[in-house]
Parts: sequence; structure tokens; C-alpha cells
Amino acid sequence: MDSTSHLRHINVKTAAKEARQWRAALVQATDAATLARDFPRLSQDTHASRPIAALEWKAQFQNRSDTSAQPQAWLHLEAKAIVPLTCQRCLDEALISLAVDRWFRFEKDEDSAAAQDEWSEEDVLAMDQELDVLELIEDELLMAIPMIPAHEQCPSAVRLQDQDSSGMDTEKKAHPFAVLSKLNRPAT
Repeated sequence: MDSTSHLRHINVKTAAKEARQWRAALVQATDAATLARDFPRLSQDTHASRPIAALEWKAQFQNRSDTSAQPQAWLHLEAKAIVPLTCQRCLDEALISLAVDRWFRFEKDEDSAAAQDEWSEEDVLAMDQELDVLELIEDELLMAIPMIPAHEQCPSAVRLQDQDSSGMDTEKKAHPFAVLSKLNRPAT
């Protein structure tokens, strides 16, 4: 049994009651196998030449009183990662920083969670199952990936496909309606 398997089956009620907290800091140089095993979808979505560069996370459970003074389970999740993605401007590899800082409130069942999630500022999850903390971290980091990853400043000049090194068009393209103008001329 590996050292993180217990994080896949957290009893939320007990963890909140005991104010349990877990954290990890992983770097690709020493923890590549752990990163690939614990965060497989995030590892697959990164640049093919290199896995996740670094990932640090903290999960802290706690009980808070709800409006009826009953204890309610909460989770504060923080995660930071540096992942290699393909820059959409220059198409080279770019190390992109991801950050997550979210609060989750737990309701007794899926129906209650869905109803509460509509209007609450925090995310609301159901407590009726065991929580996979690593999967939740991975989900949140995947949602933090920018739609269009890019370097802040590309390391090399971006070359457009139809330009040579001087920036001039390499070929003049025919206007798409040029053929139609010939059809409209009267025959002589």
C-alpha cells in the first residue's frame, strides 16, 4: 500500500471533527513517479517532452457552525503547480504556473449539495461518500489551466507561416473571387 492511498478514501465527517490537515510538496526531479501516479490526468495534459515540474498542496478540514449552530464540515484546499504546456503563440514549451485556493462546504447528500451550490459563494459537495482528496486537487488544477497557455514573453520571435525571416510575405495569394470576375466579362 503506497503512502498516499489513504488520501483517496477520506471520511469527511471524521476529518473535519478532528481538524485533519495534509500537505505535500513534490518536484519532478525527485518525485516524478509520485506525480505521475497521484495526478495522472494532469500529467497527460502537459507538454509531451516533460512531466509536471512541481506541485505543492495543502488540504485542511474543519468544522464550522451552520445557521442552526450545528457543526458543518468544510475543506480549505490550496494547490500550486508548474506544468509544461504548449505556448499557443510560438508553439514552444512554456512552464505555466497554476494556483488554486478554494473553500468547499459539505452537505449531507447530493440533492442538498446541488440545491445549495446554486446560490452559495463556496463550492458545495456531498458528504455521503468518501472523498478522494488527490482527485479533487487534480480536478481543481485542471480547471485552472488557461484556455490559451502562452509565455508572458515568447523567448523567440513568433514567425507567421506566410512570412520569411525578413517579415515579408513569401507568396502573394490569389484573391478568392478573381476567377468570378473573368466569368462576368462579355466575350469579344
